[in-house]
Amino acid sequence: LYEFLKDKFANYRFDAISGGIQKYTEYLVVKYIKLILRKTKQKNFVGSGGLYMNIKLNKAISEIKDIKDIFISGSAGDESLSIGACYYLNKKEKSYSLKNLYLGYKEKKVNLNNKISKKIKIKRIKNSDEIVKELVQGKIIGMFNDRAEFGARALGNRSILARPDLRDTVKKINEAVKNRDFWMPFAISILKKYHKNYILNEKSLRSPHMTMGFDTIKNKLKFIISGTHPYDETVRPQILEKSFNEKYYDLILKFYKITKIPALLNTSLNLHGKPMVNNIDQAIYTLENSDLDSLVINYKYILKKN
Repeated sequence: LYEFLKDKFANYRFDAISGGIQKYTEYLVVKYIKLILRKTKQKNFVGSGGLYMNIKLNKAISEIKDIKDIFISGSAGDESLSIGACYYLNKKEKSYSLKNLYLGYKEKKVNLNNKISKKIKIKRIKNSDEIVKELVQGKIIGMFNDRAEFGARALGNRSILARPDLRDTVKKINEAVKNRDFWMPFAISILKKYHKNYILNEKSLRSPHMTMGFDTIKNKLKFIISGTHPYDETVRPQILEKSFNEKYYDLILKFYKITKIPALLNTSLNLHGKPMVNNIDQAIYTLENSDLDSLVINYKYILKKN
C-alpha cells in the first residue's frame, strides 16, 4: 500500500491525516456499537484491546444516548493478556476483581546514601505536608512511591506532579523534563468527590485509570487548565477514589484544603524518549538529568539537586 498511500497523502499535513483517521475511527466504532446495542438491548459497554487506549474514542462512545455505563480496561492493550491468562488458569479457584493497577515493581529497602552523588541532597520528611508546600509554591515534583503502575498511565506512584492552575506549567515541565510538542496534553488526578465541579460527567462514569475523555466546565477551566488539551479544552482525568490509592488521595486532599483545587497535574515520571521510571536508580537518574525541583521517595524523603 505504500505507493498508494504516498500518492494520496503526500501533500497533506500529518495532523490533518491523523485527525481524519481519528474522526473515521470514531464514526465506525460508534456506528458498530449502536448496532450491537440495538440487537442486544444492553445498556452497558466494556471495552478492551489497544483501540480503547484512545480516550477521544471512549468519549464518543460514552456519549451514545442509549449507553448507561462504560468501563474501559485500565491497560487495554496486549500487555494485559498475562492477567487474562492467570484468571483462565486459576478458574477452578475463587476469582476476584483487581482493586487497582499498582501491580509493578516495588523497590526493596535501600540505603539512599549509596545511590546518590554529591550533586544530590536528602531531606527526611515526617509526612506529606512538605510535598504539598512545594506544590503550592508551583514546584515540579517527581514521585517515586510503593509499587509501580501496570500499563501505560502514570497513576501517582511514578508521576510528575504540579499545580494544575498555572498556565505556564506545561511549558515549564516540557523545558525541564519532557521536551514534547506544545500541543501534547498532560492529564490530571482529581478527587472523585469534587470532580463534577470541574468535569462534565452526567452519567457518573468512573475513570480510575485515565482511560476516558471528558469535556470541562468552562467557568472552572482555569483551575485545571494545565492538565487539559490546549485546543478543545477536554481532559483525561484519573478520577481518584480513596480506596484506590490512599496516600495519593490524602496528598491531593491536603493540596485542596490550601488551594481549593481538588486536583493535580499528573504526567509520567520519565525523560523524553525514556520509558517510565521503574526503579530508584532510574528515578535518581531522571532527577540528575532534568530540571525537576525535587524527587519524593516513598513519602519519606525529598531529594534535590544542590
